[in-house]
Amino acid sequence: MILKNVIALFLVISSISLSAKDYKGAEIYSKDSVLYGKFEMTIQAAHGSGQLSTFFLYRYESETSTTLWEEIDIEIFGKDTNVFQTNVIVEEKEGTRLMTEEEHHTDVNLTTGLHKYVIEWKPDTIRWYLNDVLIRTETEKAKLCNAPMSIRFNHWAANISSWVGTFDTEALPADQVVDYLSYSAYTPGAGDNGSDYTLEWTDNFTNLNSARWGKANWTFGENLCDLSPSNAIIEDEKLLLRITDESPVVLPTAINNIELNFAMYPNPCKGNLTIQFSASDELSIRMCDTYGRIILPKQELTSNTAQKINSLLSQQKNGVYIVQVYKGNMAIRTKKLYHTTH
Repeated sequence: MILKNVIALFLVISSISLSAKDYKGAEIYSKDSVLYGKFEMTIQAAHGSGQLSTFFLYRYESETSTTLWEEIDIEIFGKDTNVFQTNVIVEEKEGTRLMTEEEHHTDVNLTTGLHKYVIEWKPDTIRWYLNDVLIRTETEKAKLCNAPMSIRFNHWAANISSWVGTFDTEALPADQVVDYLSYSAYTPGAGDNGSDYTLEWTDNFTNLNSARWGKANWTFGENLCDLSPSNAIIEDEKLLLRITDESPVVLPTAINNIELNFAMYPNPCKGNLTIQFSASDELSIRMCDTYGRIILPKQELTSNTAQKINSLLSQQKNGVYIVQVYKGNMAIRTKKLYHTTH
């Protein structure tokens, strides 16, 4: 459970500049706000301790002293592949913020494949569904969510290890994947198929509609990441919200003295990768995909490494892979490898 004295989880804009944090996350937010409705989406959460893949509704300026806080959350933990949290955050008067978080354990891996999430928000009830199964109903605090809210996804890393686990930076880069989002307006008794909701729009993320969405360029106190517009990406008709490690490589003297020549070719490769390297010390290598899934666990860099990578890529989809070379626990080279069968 999140610590009760931790407040302002979202959008408390830090005075720290965007260049101050070594890790970059991502968020998109709707430029318009809506009052009530049904929100349906499919999400593949990112895997990795410390990370949160989220969808939430947020009242603009809730972080200020002039606006009562209103927020409705889905927060999927990277540390546990089958656990997520729902939450309603409200204030009856300024400074009396209440959180109503509940954890939900499922029998599916939320970081493997896309899963369907739904929030139904009515004046007196909020319901959450996972894969068409009702997970939670909130009535008491729902009545305090009575102002229009913006629609948001974000992917971030919390500095609260007791809640989300210790941030595993070796799991980076990692992506939260969203396939689609649909919004249906609340139309009591006059909705689609006899429901209380009428479909207004569906976004399949073939592109990022700039009339509908903005990209965050801020951070907040509990976030180990800056939210960077460049980490909100459309790829293969999906929205990717990416966390990356952009810390400068500061090498100890012993590592600075390594004369490392490292080359991978051809790139793109078709299962015919060659690696050439020379160094005065033993090195390790690791490869993951852009979703943060480890393809080649960290291991010694040898003359057989290219053969191992070719074998592993033969079982993977075409795409971009991240190869890192390590001296001890420090990454001293990071390269993108493009794999294709065409």
